[in-house]
Amino acid sequence: RVELVEAIGPMLAAAHDTVSGGATRLGIGLDPAWGEPRAMVDAMSFDLDAAARRLTDELVARRRRELEQRTTTVGPHRDEVHLDLDGRPARTQASQGEQRSVAVGLRIASYRMLADRHAQPPILLLDDIFSELDDARTSAVADLLPGGQVLVTTTRHDEVPGTAKRWEVSGGTILSPFPLSPPPRGEEWLQHGPKANTADEEGE
Repeated sequence: RVELVEAIGPMLAAAHDTVSGGATRLGIGLDPAWGEPRAMVDAMSFDLDAAARRLTDELVARRRRELEQRTTTVGPHRDEVHLDLDGRPARTQASQGEQRSVAVGLRIASYRMLADRHAQPPILLLDDIFSELDDARTSAVADLLPGGQVLVTTTRHDEVPGTAKRWEVSGGTILSPFPLSPPPRGEEWLQHGPKANTADEEGE
């Protein structure tokens, strides 16, 4: 987990910087719940042997209580990944728009890391990611979408790149593909726009 946080950190920071326009800086760290203070854990300086000794001591100290509770209260499964925006906990002190930007950054960074580690990039699924994002951040997210297979759901036809293949979904049924260019905000927009749900595929 330490190595994962270390590997994804730069990708996450770069993706979030693009989405936010550099308005905030995003950091990621691991918060072990068994002996380490809440801080950024560096994989290069992480002492696995020392961590194993601390965990063993904690397990011994809590053994009686854990037997009574019939659960393990300390260990890696209790660790927390924490995300900070300019030093502020993103979970509790970020706005809804900021939290959505963080979530998008995490998804893009995870995709890039998996693509780097495997010969074939994964399929990227993005469900209603543009809600609560302003126009500038929506455009930035669209620019970040990779060239592989990307499936995007949205309630607005103008929120995805014009080169994407589009399908209208209503009542659980795929009605018909939409043209590559977004429909005008006229009668067709009123008929198919905010009330419909559109599934979009970017690339193949």
